[in-house]
Amino acid sequence: MLDTDGRAGWRRPLETELDLSPQGVPLYWVEGGQVLRVCGSRISLEDIITWYRMGYTAEMIGEDYPWLELGDIYMVIAYYLRNKERVHAYFLESYERTEELWDSMRAEGMVSDESWQSWCDDRPDRLQWAKG
Repeated sequence: MLDTDGRAGWRRPLETELDLSPQGVPLYWVEGGQVLRVCGSRISLEDIITWYRMGYTAEMIGEDYPWLELGDIYMVIAYYLRNKERVHAYFLESYERTEELWDSMRAEGMVSDESWQSWCDDRPDRLQWAKG
């Protein structure tokens, strides 16, 4: 083996093997394919990304969710960063389903006027967040 200066044999191959095969994102679907959660937990993709978008690091998120593996938090954030358009489409679809649910609960008298007003007041912020 020659280095850039032409010296032969100055480096030998490393003996330690690293597994560079792709690893899956530690997320799974629940609730009939409507919600993505971090494997082994009830923490949703939205939870992790909300914290991340608020400026929290993976380590800070891990302090709030100590049962999650730090590597899994990083993988979820990396997935988000590499797939923002698709993730925000998922967030928007989730937002729209939630809107429909609130509207139907309101029509059936299942929410108080106070809860309904609070929901309505926060709609623009939730929609903006979902769009990214």
